[in-house]
Amino acid sequence: TMASYIFNGAPEKVSKDQRFVGKQACLAAQYQVGWKKFQMMCAQYGRKLDDEVCKLAISKYREKRDKIVSTWAAFNNAAKEAIRNTGHVIPVGPVAFVCGKLTTAGFHALQVKLPSGHKLTYPLAKLETVVKKFDNGPAEIEEIQFWGPHPTKSFWAWQSTFGARLCENLTQSVGGDFMTHGLLEAERRGYCAFATIHDQALVEQDEGLTPDGLREALCVLPPWAKGFPLEATAEATPFYTKD
Repeated sequence: TMASYIFNGAPEKVSKDQRFVGKQACLAAQYQVGWKKFQMMCAQYGRKLDDEVCKLAISKYREKRDKIVSTWAAFNNAAKEAIRNTGHVIPVGPVAFVCGKLTTAGFHALQVKLPSGHKLTYPLAKLETVVKKFDNGPAEIEEIQFWGPHPTKSFWAWQSTFGARLCENLTQSVGGDFMTHGLLEAERRGYCAFATIHDQALVEQDEGLTPDGLREALCVLPPWAKGFPLEATAEATPFYTKD
């Protein structure tokens, strides 16, 4: 569907190469990458795409997914406003940003309260003026920074974040809240999960327990998510498989 939108053709006429572009746009463009970064990511799959195709893919994705784009900006602006105004709660839809000293931990942090009440914490959050490289050249921007685990090494250091990354963090956390609530409900019904892998739960199939029963338990909505279109699948298998 995304490929047909990017290339302005009928879905049933999308070629294999066009489908690749559409799929990568759905996977990568949600993280606010520019066309050059998109081109590099596609090259990792052995596909060298023309500049114009990459520019078109990013432009069309943002046009089609305009609500995602506006959410990037809303989260970015709310985080900065919270950092500038200690103690002020900045709501954005069902979440809220606030910055201040944590009474239990004793350090300054930016926190984001999720619909479940779960809070994400960005220690020592601050704003710094830095020069960043963009598709149209370098530019000076005000960047959100915090003290956190290095993404590839085993120590903590100053990290940067922005609207799309905040959006990813919050989305993953809400997904985790759904999984936690579902597993607790499953446990109340007699299921015992021995492992989770991202959005999958592994449960031994004891006598009287069925895959459908597990699926129903996982899809019980918590009070804070009334009306949310949550769905899952379940099956019995003798060994682990990735759906």
